[in-house]
Amino acid sequence: MDQQRINRLSGAAPIAMSIAAYLLVLAAVAAHWETDQTDEGTAAHLFWLLMAGQVPIALIYLASADWRRTWTIFRTLLFQALALVIAFGAVFLAKL
Repeated sequence: MDQQRINRLSGAAPIAMSIAAYLLVLAAVAAHWETDQTDEGTAAHLFWLLMAGQVPIALIYLASADWRRTWTIFRTLLFQALALVIAFGAVFLAKL
């Protein structure tokens, strides 16, 4: 794969992972997953794996970025941060 394709995929992957984490939270709340357990449960573990998995992918994005196009880099990072806020906001609002 060339650098541009790696950059494009590593820019989109954290956004997709945040959306998947958000949908996981919605599904956990809607289905009342594991409400009687003393541990966090499978949904919480999957959520944190999706969140933590974004860090190395975002670093790959930054390492493969074309720094002559700073606005594109900033815009992608802004969308990634917004997707993170939405995913964590769902956890906060659901009081999980």
